Amino acid sequence: MILVKISGYEPYYIQEFSKKWHEDLVRIFKCDEKELNFVAYDSFFIHEGHEQTSFFIDVEFSIAKEQEKYMNEAFEYMKKALKDLAVHARISYTIYQKEVLSIDDRYPQYLTERNTVAPIEIEEEITEEEKELSDDEIMDMINQTKSLIDKKKEKHLSTDPFNNYRNKAVTEFCEGDECDDDCDCHEHHHHHHLHHPHEDCDCDCKHHK
Repeated sequence: MILVKISGYEPYYIQEFSKKWHEDLVRIFKCDEKELNFVAYDSFFIHEGHEQTSFFIDVEFSIAKEQEKYMNEAFEYMKKALKDLAVHARISYTIYQKEVLSIDDRYPQYLTERNTVAPIEIEEEITEEEKELSDDEIMDMINQTKSLIDKKKEKHLSTDPFNNYRNKAVTEFCEGDECDDDCDCHEHHHHHHLHHPHEDCDCDCKHHK
């Protein structure tokens, strides 16, 4: 078996790129597609305390002695292929003396898209507390709260004997003969003496003359 061991890169990216590499390396080594596999380590290539992910990647072939004659072509292929992943690369190979495979004939040798069943997603029962509110539901809650506050405010104002005075806009005092009985100054005069009976009113109209 030929193992291509890759260190210093995200395993998920290696998994994706290896689909194309697998096909090409099988052709280079002139082997059965079952004889070639990749191993992707979740690791960092580190130099002087700095990790080199996407900058330096390490690749090691583990091969049998009879496959050594194909390594020069494999080197050249991987040098070009790894340019998609990193700036620099170290590519090497080791020769193992003996290999023992333990294969259970009751199962396929590898998991593939053809023999793998996608997991069934089971929807868990969601309680009302766990249910995520939609934007419309949130706005309804805000509007209901605002409406309740407005109703309480209206009820309070309707029972407040001095509400009419509080709601009146502050007006300038008229002077002398310009004042008549419908003037806001007249209303202010009564309001002032109702709430401040011991203070002098500063209204300069006929109501004080």
